[in-house]
Amino acid sequence: MSNTEFSQILEQVCMEEYAVPDKVPVHHFSFRHRKNMRRILDMPFSCPEPVRKLKPDRRTLCILIAAIFLALLTVSGAAYYISTFIMKEHRDNTQLFAFDVSGAPDTIGREYYISALPDGYFEADRMADPISIWTTYQHGDYANNTIILTQTVKKGFDHHFNTEGYSFEEVEINGHEGLFISWTCDERYWSEVVWDNGDYILTIDGMLPKKELINLAESTEFYNS
Repeated sequence: MSNTEFSQILEQVCMEEYAVPDKVPVHHFSFRHRKNMRRILDMPFSCPEPVRKLKPDRRTLCILIAAIFLALLTVSGAAYYISTFIMKEHRDNTQLFAFDVSGAPDTIGREYYISALPDGYFEADRMADPISIWTTYQHGDYANNTIILTQTVKKGFDHHFNTEGYSFEEVEINGHEGLFISWTCDERYWSEVVWDNGDYILTIDGMLPKKELINLAESTEFYNS
């Protein structure tokens, strides 16, 4: 008999053996065993107690939120309040957010413009979306000599300023607090003012000194519909 034939016979025997159902007698537990098990199951510690879901109180939630906020600041930079803005410092720039957004419009309603432009300037371009308007004023044919007015809803204001070697100066625009910053070097002079007029965040930037830029900011008015 070859090994192949022997393997086939052995396989057939095993298949027939395992194909026969087991005739195992049903086990009956004794009365004593059933009584002991019933006593064990009736004990108070035999069943797990329901898990109590802890509900943190207001104070705990505040602490957790503060901890998360501080952790985020540790990772991405320091943040603090200045003028009417939340200022968040990064390695080479500063990010500004509006501080008080309560009651402010969610979309652009009144549109603002500069009513007292310097001589030779005119409105060259205007772009808008539901939360912002960008108005560019140009001096004659010089496309590089511009003044830019932006108007943004408070909830949508998120602006980065180059503060590597530069700093903000607090100013007042028509009774509203604002910030002024200037980037000046031998070859270029550029400055910007940003303020909260109560409804929107406005910014004006251009190749102008501080006094002239603030005068432009104070001349902003909204179009009468």
